[in-house]
Amino acid sequence: MSADEDPDYYRVFTAEYNWLRSFRMSDAAIARHFKCSGDVLMKRLQRAGLRSEALSPDAEVDAALQGFIAEGKPFDSWAFPLAADPELVKAAITVAVRRGLITRVGDRKGLKGKRGIYQRSRPSASAGGLIQVVA
Repeated sequence: MSADEDPDYYRVFTAEYNWLRSFRMSDAAIARHFKCSGDVLMKRLQRAGLRSEALSPDAEVDAALQGFIAEGKPFDSWAFPLAADPELVKAAITVAVRRGLITRVGDRKGLKGKRGIYQRSRPSASAGGLIQVVA
């Protein structure tokens, strides 16, 4: 019997994936834990009816953004570590806005124009864990 035919395989996989994400492990680190590539991990998640809640492929940016969302306080791109690539930060914020996890609540003037100020859009966004069922 292959993994695709075994109903317990994806139940156990989902539980273990959720457990690893609870320690803020990146998808890349989880893929290494499972001894597979990132693409294979994404396919396993899809087959299990899940999607990754990672907001950035960069573990540092993802952990920072997930932390800001969990805190629920307003933040902007300057709140991220200075070593973080600004393009990855911008992309991660865009993903979080599109998923409805955060909303833009204002602007802050900077040397190069306005910077958005963001905040968690709904209190329950992180209450259900790090995984969402794909409909």
